[in-house]
Amino acid sequence: MWRRKPINVFYPEGYGGKAPTIFFSHAYGATNWETAYPDLIRNVVSNGYVLVYVPYKTLRADVNERYETLWNGFLAAVERYGNLMDLSRVAFVGHSFGGGATPAMAYKGFVEQGWGAQGRFMFIMAPWYTYNISQSQLQNFPQDTFLMVQVYDQDKVNDHRMAIDLFRNIALPGQNKKFLIVPSQSHNGCMIVADHVTPGKNPFLALKSWAVFRPLAFLADYTFRRREEARKVLAGDGNTYPMGRWIDGTLYPPIRIDNTPQPEHPQSFYKFPWNSRKNPRKAYSSF
Repeated sequence: MWRRKPINVFYPEGYGGKAPTIFFSHAYGATNWETAYPDLIRNVVSNGYVLVYVPYKTLRADVNERYETLWNGFLAAVERYGNLMDLSRVAFVGHSFGGGATPAMAYKGFVEQGWGAQGRFMFIMAPWYTYNISQSQLQNFPQDTFLMVQVYDQDKVNDHRMAIDLFRNIALPGQNKKFLIVPSQSHNGCMIVADHVTPGKNPFLALKSWAVFRPLAFLADYTFRRREEARKVLAGDGNTYPMGRWIDGTLYPPIRIDNTPQPEHPQSFYKFPWNSRKNPRKAYSSF
């Protein structure tokens, strides 16, 4: 663990028992949950879930050290607060660098620890490259795992090819995995931008609520509680999810569901463009 920053374990007030548990891997540099993801965390916990938030070093630490900090922090939280956690219903959620770390964390949790036997999923947002997990491990996730990978149309930080590569290489049944493309919104001179910080510091709460909180909540509700209404919302119309309305009743453009995603921007669009040499599974790069 990183001694300079505490591990945070959030428990829903008044729950009164072991709650389904979500292990969250934050973006590079987002060590303080209160400034990075306060709305997201409060929303998750208010829906009746434990959330574990483990800060990791950004400076003077390599990828392996950061991953080790995340995993050891998750284990430490379970050791101390496992009496509050229903480890038969578990999710791993991550954003940016933490999104890239999520498959490795989930593989350890689902396969090596046996967590999530009664319900498990991953929710991955605008990920960086995925390290510390082999192609064979990506091909051998428990087949009852649900997966959502989400990108934002004006994310100019992480090349969407990173998310697409991850989505293509995780072997799960087609009905258990979705790739979501969140659009920006413009109406009567008002612009709401879906960018890299949408899950956290994006100032537009309506965008976060519809694009992030809502699909995450329904995915958890169906995975953990098997509520049929949640499944229907998750299905959308097969191609889109609704995104609400402007104050005059005009519909927002919906989230697009694309389970055979292709890059929509040139690599020059991004601060961190795709580079096959940096992909730890070079033999499986497809761009």
